[in-house]
Amino acid sequence: MTRREFLTLAVSGISAACVSGTFESALSQTTRIPMRDVIIVIPGILGSTLYASNRAAWAPSLGAINDMLLGLWRHKERLQLSNDPVDTDDLGDGVEARALMPDLHLAPGLWKVDGYSQLRRDLLANFEIQLGLNYFEFPYDWRRDNRVSARRLEKCVDTWLNKWRLHSGNRTAKVIFVCHSMGGLIALYYLEVLGGWRKTKSLITFGTPFSGSMKALNFVANGYEQDFPLVGTIELSAVSSLLRSFTSVYQLLPTYPCCYNNNTLVSIDRLSGIPNLDQRKLNNAITFHAEIAAAQAANIALPEYTQSKYTLCNVIGINEPTLVTGSLDRSGFKTSTVTGVFGGDGTVPRLSAKSNDASLVYVTEFHGSLQNSERVFEQLEGFVTEERTREALPLEEIHLFLADAYPAGKPIEARVSTEQSPSKSRIYIGISKSKDPSKRPVRTRELRPNRGMSFDVTFDALPIGSYRVVAWTNTGQSVADVIAVL
Repeated sequence: MTRREFLTLAVSGISAACVSGTFESALSQTTRIPMRDVIIVIPGILGSTLYASNRAAWAPSLGAINDMLLGLWRHKERLQLSNDPVDTDDLGDGVEARALMPDLHLAPGLWKVDGYSQLRRDLLANFEIQLGLNYFEFPYDWRRDNRVSARRLEKCVDTWLNKWRLHSGNRTAKVIFVCHSMGGLIALYYLEVLGGWRKTKSLITFGTPFSGSMKALNFVANGYEQDFPLVGTIELSAVSSLLRSFTSVYQLLPTYPCCYNNNTLVSIDRLSGIPNLDQRKLNNAITFHAEIAAAQAANIALPEYTQSKYTLCNVIGINEPTLVTGSLDRSGFKTSTVTGVFGGDGTVPRLSAKSNDASLVYVTEFHGSLQNSERVFEQLEGFVTEERTREALPLEEIHLFLADAYPAGKPIEARVSTEQSPSKSRIYIGISKSKDPSKRPVRTRELRPNRGMSFDVTFDALPIGSYRVVAWTNTGQSVADVIAVL
């Protein structure tokens, strides 16, 4: 049994232990780390439930992924952002965020995440924290400008931190931010532009696109490119159009030189003709990133900032096939994929997930699963406790190629490649239901070489739902990703 499995069983068994009068016994089985500060978890885009006039528009209660996408479409009039004033906290559209998404959620072609319930369990099991006291989760309206969310975060931090300081008697308590994906951009804006660095001890990010994501630009330009049938009564292209209206999607676009123009890489604002690109939203996104950069430059000149600056750790996924560059030709906007250490986590390129003056942790993991990786969590634990001499994570030599979504009734096609010789290791692939805590595979296959060290595999059609796909070797290498059947 792994350490995580033990801790998870211990935490999940606490309620039963209370009934039988053995609460102290159950709790004593876990050696939790004292926590004098406040931990706040901030999810990425799509990572918070949304309600429109008290009706679920994006929430697990809607059912399978296809039902969630239909939920977005049913509320499109309220969710569509024709105007998103950065100085307006409440648009008056009745949309509110209520909680973090616990399980797999995705918008095909844009972003996918394997939920945040595992991260919560790991944190509660390993640290002496209590929800609502010194552990908080920050759901937010992920459609909107991240500056709006950062201002709301500022108010929440003031309330939560003051409450904990009074309760604990630790007047010097600060905040530790644990952020996935776009959540790291919200935290960084709060820290640097709004002065939150004075109250912050650490910022830990999992796959935060500090310099943006080519996958987001490809989505804006092309939507979900796969030939896909109707999802219920709508086309995925219709959902793509809705998502393009969101300010936050533009704040995920690449800020690094990423597009070829006459064989020279330039930033996207210097390449005209990208389909579906809203210039006003793009300019707004450029301003967002420029504000952070300007604030960082000004803060560095402050003695107080340099003396008490928060510590920063970036967890960066590498080795997986990731869109990195793009170009325009007569047929439209095209992208190029990079695999290996210069690739990324399948969504965010390696170099984009790195920020200035950060401790770096590299791991072979997909973007949507970084926050749930046991190997990554052990590094997070060491960073929070300032015991940063944890053994470096081994880089896996196995790569997984999957679509975000597959049509119901159609086979599931995947490809696995490895840098290990097939004669020296055996390779397997399995599919399990994403909500099955046992992770018991519903399909398993031992792979045979297709050509060189690449393996193609086709599984029979699966029922509508969300699934976790894992490829592994008998030498202990593994990689996992998530898919949806719509």
